[in-house]
Amino acid sequence: MKISNTLNNILEYLKITFKSVSENKKVFMPIIIFTLIRALLSVAFVISLSPIIKNLGDILSKLVTSQSFSAIQPTTDYILGTPLIILIFIIIVNTLGFTMLEAKLFLNFRDLIPYKYLDENKKGFFRTFAAYVVANLIIIFAWLVILIPYLVIGLLSLTIGLTLIPFFIEVMLMYYKGIYVVSDKGIFESIGESFSFAKKNLLMSVMLHIFTLTCNVMNLVAEGSGGSSYNRGINGILNYKSKSSGDINSQIDAINPKLDAIVERSPIDPVFITKVITVMENIIMPISFILIMATAIVFLIRQVITTYFAFTATYIYSETNYNNNLQVMGYEYDKI
Repeated sequence: MKISNTLNNILEYLKITFKSVSENKKVFMPIIIFTLIRALLSVAFVISLSPIIKNLGDILSKLVTSQSFSAIQPTTDYILGTPLIILIFIIIVNTLGFTMLEAKLFLNFRDLIPYKYLDENKKGFFRTFAAYVVANLIIIFAWLVILIPYLVIGLLSLTIGLTLIPFFIEVMLMYYKGIYVVSDKGIFESIGESFSFAKKNLLMSVMLHIFTLTCNVMNLVAEGSGGSSYNRGINGILNYKSKSSGDINSQIDAINPKLDAIVERSPIDPVFITKVITVMENIIMPISFILIMATAIVFLIRQVITTYFAFTATYIYSETNYNNNLQVMGYEYDKI
């Protein structure tokens, strides 16, 4: 009976959140912008490597002939230039940029929560971003501290602990970002309040987190079922490259002079080597672009799902905390 009531409550909260965000679709706009930035940086990185990809045969030939990396010094110097700069930007975007995204999303959702559920606070974007960075560092440090005990417990429990411990830690921490933006609490208090609230509402918190994980897994399965389309796309590229570039043997003849050193020193069939390198030179970039597009779509869908459930958790906390305060003061509390 309790499980049934809890499930009904969660479904009601999910409906409320869905209605709220569906009427204010701009709340998800930061996810779309962030996904585009990630994808564009990835495309720029692949394009920056195109001179190397297109001359893979020459580079490998020089490397094998000299048996020294000094022979490809211009290539390594080039990699340490523009590609490295773009790679650094990608790392920054995927770390600090993602935290900025979370800060903006939760602040956007705060504006959709009924004012009566909010504490008076003047937390803006940069303050929220800084608080989330601090929280991430605390969580990383805590994981480093418990890493060895966690691995020991996980192995002693036949790896069950390896799954359950992270699951329950995620459950206990699922509210703190929302708590920070809707209350007047600091980030340390918000983390503590998240643990306290999750413990008091453990069944609801566990079920909501299971909902989140289930939807993400279903999304991954759905994306995986589209693998045949992906394979058709790859095959189309291979066929196109084969037709547009002429017979594969003519391509091999063209690059054979470059690969003499590799062929002479390799126990593998030289024709096979030249075929592999020819194919790599022709399809690495198209396949990279397809992978970037697929990754962007998966990330966008997964992030929307995760954010939707995070918003629901924030609304649950806001309303429950408000009703608890009313009960303490002796007033009638709001019904869902």
